Amino acid sequence: MSTLTYLFIVLFLAGLYFYAKYTGTKYVDGFTIKGLESAGKVGNFTVKDLFLELKSRFPDRALIPMGGIGHPDQVQWYMHNGAAAVAVGSVLALARESPLHTDVKEKIIKQNLEHLRCLSDSNQNCIVFDEPPSLDTDQSWNWNRDELLHTGINTGKGHVYMGHGIQYVDHIRSVSDIIKFLVSKL
Repeated sequence: MSTLTYLFIVLFLAGLYFYAKYTGTKYVDGFTIKGLESAGKVGNFTVKDLFLELKSRFPDRALIPMGGIGHPDQVQWYMHNGAAAVAVGSVLALARESPLHTDVKEKIIKQNLEHLRCLSDSNQNCIVFDEPPSLDTDQSWNWNRDELLHTGINTGKGHVYMGHGIQYVDHIRSVSDIIKFLVSKL
């Protein structure tokens, strides 16, 4: 991540913190928390570390961690430590009902976590199915890499954004079965 990008993130978070602090957080109901384990745009800290930090600063606000969550132990820990909810993205993207093509889901499940990579210019976690020449070039003007993303979603070529939650997926299941599994320790 460039120094300018890092500075922007720090200033944004500092601004959010001071806005919330000096308005008494009366306009802030809660926070969704993304970190290193999240799909797409990620930061430099783990979701758990950010959760604990925000919990200490804003104990009366709803916190919703999102990123790398795919196991009942994680859901149980967050809920027992004050999360208002837990967001699950990548795991549900691989569900039977997901609009991702079945071949794409199976490719992701086979590749799993060891093939997850973070793009250097945009700090986004993704699975890369093939190496198009433009993937690692500076895309700061097009961080989503729309054309390659649509190709990845529809054909299993290009890339898709995925988080660390994929490590808990070993086959395609229904949304109902996934949710039952995730809440089984609550």
